[in-house]
Amino acid sequence: MKKQLMGCVITLWDRLENQTLGKGLGLLADALYEKDDSKLATASKLLDRLLDFGYVSKRSEPIVRAISAFGLEASGETPQSKRAYQRLSDTFLPLETTLGSKEIAKAFTEAIKHYGLRDLGRFRTLAESIFAELKRREKADVRPDIAEKPDYMVSLGVIDLLLTYQEVLEGERKWDILASRVESLNETVKTIPTSPWLSVLTRLVCHALSADARRSILKLNLPKHVESKLLNRKITELWIPQAEAIEKGLLVGKNIVYSTAAATGKSLLAYLVASHASISQKVVYIVPTRTLADEAFRTLKDIVHSSRTPVAISTREKAQYDDELDQHAVIVATYEKLNALVRRKKIDESNIYCLIADEVHFISNMDRGVPLEFALARMKSKSVDPQVVALSGMINKEDADQLSAWLEASLVHSDWKPVDLDEMVLYDGCLYHKDGNVEQIPVKPSPAFPKLHQRVSVASHLVRDTIVKGGQCMVIVGTRKGAEEIAKQISKNLSSRRFFDPDLRALLGADTKTPISIDKAEREKLIREVRISEPELPICAKNLVSLLSNCVAYHHAGLPPKYREIVERGVSKRVVKVLVTTTTFEVGVNLPVTRVVFLNIANMLIRTYRNLAGRAGRPQFDVKGESVIIALTENELQRLRNKYFLSKNEPLESSVQNLAKRHPYARYAIQSEILGATLGRDITSFTALMDFLRQSWFWARADDQKKQEFIDHIKIELWNLGANYGLITYKEDSGEIEITSAGKMARKIMLSPFSTVNLIDNAQKIFKKKHDEKSLKFLILSLVGIPSEVRENDSAMKRVQVPPEFQSISGILKQNPIFKEQLDRTVLCPKYGTILWYWINSFPTEDILKLCNLDLSADAALLEETLPNNAYWVLHTLASTPDSALRMTQEQRNLVTQLAIDCRFGSSDPLVHELLSVGFKHIGRNTAIRLAKYMRKKKKNIKQLAESDFLDLFPKNPESAKLLFAELKARKGFHDLNARADFEKS
Repeated sequence: MKKQLMGCVITLWDRLENQTLGKGLGLLADALYEKDDSKLATASKLLDRLLDFGYVSKRSEPIVRAISAFGLEASGETPQSKRAYQRLSDTFLPLETTLGSKEIAKAFTEAIKHYGLRDLGRFRTLAESIFAELKRREKADVRPDIAEKPDYMVSLGVIDLLLTYQEVLEGERKWDILASRVESLNETVKTIPTSPWLSVLTRLVCHALSADARRSILKLNLPKHVESKLLNRKITELWIPQAEAIEKGLLVGKNIVYSTAAATGKSLLAYLVASHASISQKVVYIVPTRTLADEAFRTLKDIVHSSRTPVAISTREKAQYDDELDQHAVIVATYEKLNALVRRKKIDESNIYCLIADEVHFISNMDRGVPLEFALARMKSKSVDPQVVALSGMINKEDADQLSAWLEASLVHSDWKPVDLDEMVLYDGCLYHKDGNVEQIPVKPSPAFPKLHQRVSVASHLVRDTIVKGGQCMVIVGTRKGAEEIAKQISKNLSSRRFFDPDLRALLGADTKTPISIDKAEREKLIREVRISEPELPICAKNLVSLLSNCVAYHHAGLPPKYREIVERGVSKRVVKVLVTTTTFEVGVNLPVTRVVFLNIANMLIRTYRNLAGRAGRPQFDVKGESVIIALTENELQRLRNKYFLSKNEPLESSVQNLAKRHPYARYAIQSEILGATLGRDITSFTALMDFLRQSWFWARADDQKKQEFIDHIKIELWNLGANYGLITYKEDSGEIEITSAGKMARKIMLSPFSTVNLIDNAQKIFKKKHDEKSLKFLILSLVGIPSEVRENDSAMKRVQVPPEFQSISGILKQNPIFKEQLDRTVLCPKYGTILWYWINSFPTEDILKLCNLDLSADAALLEETLPNNAYWVLHTLASTPDSALRMTQEQRNLVTQLAIDCRFGSSDPLVHELLSVGFKHIGRNTAIRLAKYMRKKKKNIKQLAESDFLDLFPKNPESAKLLFAELKARKGFHDLNARADFEKS
């Protein structure tokens, strides 16, 4: 068989008349004979690279492209095969004589392309048209030449085989028929005198379909609606590491640690597991951030949700499902919220069939590591272990082995990537590749300019190079403000270069003679989407409109969610060519680009760098992804190469180790776990507590000295919880721990014990004394800054100036010395109160940012999302505190509740609340405030407003004004809502 195969390949090689193909074709023959998928992948990639370098003649290109595509698919490199299939456009295989016409040969080639891209509807149409035309010719007695008959039979056999697999994907489970036809065609091509290239291609087709059948999602026994959703997303087969996870028992209840590179399909595994959930056997999917939780919830809702598997979300800000979680099969939560739900008995842990922990390398994270670690530890401590699936970015193999041992799990650890990655450092006009190669490029910054200017100049050259080659570029910077400023500078550089750079002119559409491309039309749609989002656009939206005209955008956590989503959609649709961003893409939404440029990598973690670099490479468009780190000195070059190319990832340490360093946030997290450990038992013992804490990742890795230090520090925190906070009584001689009534209350609140007692203590100070209404509201709003859980806002708050009118009462909030805590969060409270005071009093967002010395764009999401959500949550928690813990009158409790609602809507105006609560698409806070003021001034309700009113009110954005008017008028019943508002009185 090998002789025959090599004969086919040698003949093919000779006919292609290009000696450079020898190595690739010889390797391909060996791989097929030895059934070595790794070797087959190498051979197919080599052929693909030869095509890129132009080493294949035009006549032979279609053949090599098709062989490369099926070779990549057969070897499991499905993502890279997409690009190879895509390249079959505008060409055709040499079958015009065999099939009788150039048109049929083109249709054959096009059908193969659409099959490979899993555009199954288009494939079937083309396949049926081929058979129909051949049948018509046969009736007309137009038959192939006898010499072409073997190729004719084999060609039709290939299409028929692909149609069989398509029928399998569309619901007809003909696995046995498919296997039989694969075997039959394989035997046929061995025994009849087929053209050499067609013989090789056909064997690859058979090999690919056999491999596809083995990796098909249809063999996973998924619910029908889940299968349908995945097929609609063109997810038909598993990738190599995903298939390994299935083989190791992912879908039969086995514990799995899945540690792979970025963008390798971790989320799909979570969806597959979740699809088997039920109300009595729940799947809980925990993630580090609320943004990731929202993203996972949306996808699970789309793919998995059904009457049998209802999906819910629970985060600090989204608690609408919390009282009905027992009626849901799949629950998405943040690490911290899961622990709170368990403590509040909103989830019965005995009903958790599987815990999926995403981004489990966050176990080392100072802020989020402890709740993740103890969520996993609780699962380990159950008498009947639920399944644990730990999904992680790349971690060191030895750490992955230890983590697997700790979780008693099978390990999938792979450096496989959907697209190969070429890592480089750029210094002094040379690209220093990770593999040691050095490549000169015409990019040298002038040392006469400031360093930041040099870096941006180099980045602009790299961006230009990426764009003109049809790619997309992501530029990583250190700060939110930096992301916006550098995006503006790169956009300016691209704009200025257009006039003497014909390639950029053609791509960015500056030349009026250039035909408008699909990209340009899509770009205009994206710009319009931002512009019409609401009549009163925030500054960040105005900036985006300007940048998008040059196909540039920025992205960071400070950008309000609706604009982040528009930008992400622009990248997915290849409209945004340049995305300047902070490290927000380290986890979460996968937006692959061609090249990732690191402007100033500074002290970035190795793991963060590798996760971001892994975003490079678009499976359907790029033969490889590229990451480029910019260096300005030789010392920097060496340091960067040593750290990011030659070093291992940081060790996967437990964040619990920070307890020994007396780090406040580690201590507060551990205190929460101690209180949580008493759940269901109001009296426990030090021994029982330590039995639980010994289940931790920290204990699994610690030496004897660190274990003893840990025990000593746990005793200190027990003392704090008892003597200082009054939440427990702890008798050190007997080891008995008893939770107090205050402790039972604190255990149910989603705050750390210290945040709880500090908040209640200061609230009690406020409510004990009489204050005028304005001062009382300001003091209550200031309480939002007390919990350490809102510390994400602290850096911005430090810039806020407290108005003189509130400075005299600011001193009322003080941290009680009995707590004996060095970290005093009450210092920032008046600053929180100041910004929230402006917020609920309907100051325009940009005015608030100016008054508070904040950035108009980079800090926009602080007001649009983060702080209002935090304020609502803290004040709602305060209002729900029982009288036994916090004495306040019903009037005071009502005021706290009302302020929480005002913070959520950004105004104390009930009409603004109504306008925002209905969920109109084209309205935001600023627009609602202006509209409410206008209605009062004109003494009109919604029913009385005309389109001209909206155009008068929003003259700078007439299109959005018209859309909002139409939306308000179309919403039945809404125009009567504000009849309750007494305009005259207001």
